[in-house]
Amino acid sequence: MSTRSDINMGLLMGYMDYVFPALFPFYNPSILEGGRSWLPILATTNSGFGNSIISLTSYFFSIVPVVPGLDHDKCSTKTWEEVRNQIELALNNVQHDVAIWQSRGTDTSLRDGVNLLATIVQLLHIAPEIFTSCQWQVHLKAAVALFQQMLKHHGQSSVMSGQGIEVIMKDLVGGAPFITPVVERGAFSFFSSLLIMDDIIASTCLEKPSELLPLLHDLQTSSPKADPPRRLEEITGCQDWVFLVIGEVAAFDAWEKENERTGRESSFDLIPHIDVHTIEVRWQEGMKRLYLHQQYESSSPADIKSTRPLEYILRNSDCTYGLRWCSSETRYTITSVWAQAARVYTLSVFHGWWARESQISNCVEETLKHLDRITSPAQLRTLVWPICVTGCLAREEQRTKLLSILSKTGALGALRSVREALEIIQKVWGQQPDDGYTWDVASCLRCLGHRVLLV
Repeated sequence: MSTRSDINMGLLMGYMDYVFPALFPFYNPSILEGGRSWLPILATTNSGFGNSIISLTSYFFSIVPVVPGLDHDKCSTKTWEEVRNQIELALNNVQHDVAIWQSRGTDTSLRDGVNLLATIVQLLHIAPEIFTSCQWQVHLKAAVALFQQMLKHHGQSSVMSGQGIEVIMKDLVGGAPFITPVVERGAFSFFSSLLIMDDIIASTCLEKPSELLPLLHDLQTSSPKADPPRRLEEITGCQDWVFLVIGEVAAFDAWEKENERTGRESSFDLIPHIDVHTIEVRWQEGMKRLYLHQQYESSSPADIKSTRPLEYILRNSDCTYGLRWCSSETRYTITSVWAQAARVYTLSVFHGWWARESQISNCVEETLKHLDRITSPAQLRTLVWPICVTGCLAREEQRTKLLSILSKTGALGALRSVREALEIIQKVWGQQPDDGYTWDVASCLRCLGHRVLLV
């Protein structure tokens, strides 16, 4: 009979080989950085994080069956008990670790903070899948607060600046990978980037500015334009500037709604000099750079055989499981999908739901064209926010195509994030909102009776 530890190890390996690659298909750190070695080490040394992985893996295999049939149905019932038990254990561990963190104050270890951040962000991604309520907001608030404290205490920065992240990354440097793997460095790099993206996407449904938006703004604007950081792109496949546009539009939307609610113009000090013109220019310049970069890559394609020879051998030997090399063409397509959705979002906020109907329709058409090129169900699942935003504003003749694209998610379409995106789109189509002033993307993302986080 298998022991509890044997079962947990099996679920951990299932997470590494199947679940994680399906949820984060673009994340492929270099073998010189230790690859994904930080994940199993963190799971076996951090009980809260380990519990969250077991819970997520159990949930995933109950929703996306390895082998469909009667045996899976019986196993699924048992699996849900495991999901609830492991979630409870993970939450108990987090509460215990948070209490210790708060009691220590500024003397708290940086590595303890990284371990706690990883667990909370992991729970943030599990909550929208398992719970229909807005419990994910609790995890988001806790993760953001912890991240801000880490930047203040360990990043030597009193403001939200990219410098704080760099200071922490340097403090977490260790020896060579596979000899002394720097677990916390890999975890911090991954989960801090993921949290920035989560907070920005959450701001589009919470109708309040992202608290981490100034951090992304600093990371993008304080670096040379020719070589800005690609922290979010490494996880999402989408260039970081697109998320900056989305965050700024959401912040502007929240500011306008606050003015309407109070009847007076409030100060907008989240990011200085943010306005309609600045956002428009950022999107146009970003699209221009994206196009020029792709033209260059097309004329001088990267040679993975010479630049990453080991990965080339593994990929061509079908030994890489989910660690597939992501081509520049794929990243161009993924960024284009996000960018066109960001444009739809921008037009709907600045000019009203139907005010720029022809422009919005053109953006939807462009989005569908790029989406049609994507054959990977895992990659399509990561695009639930742009698909939902553009889908809600799709014309009658565009809707069949959109539904066809969503169906390509295959078994991953059973995940709640995909199901709720489809439910939102179909509900908006059924309601046919004609009030272009009060109806917006935020209205769509709460039309199911709760605010939906599509990440």
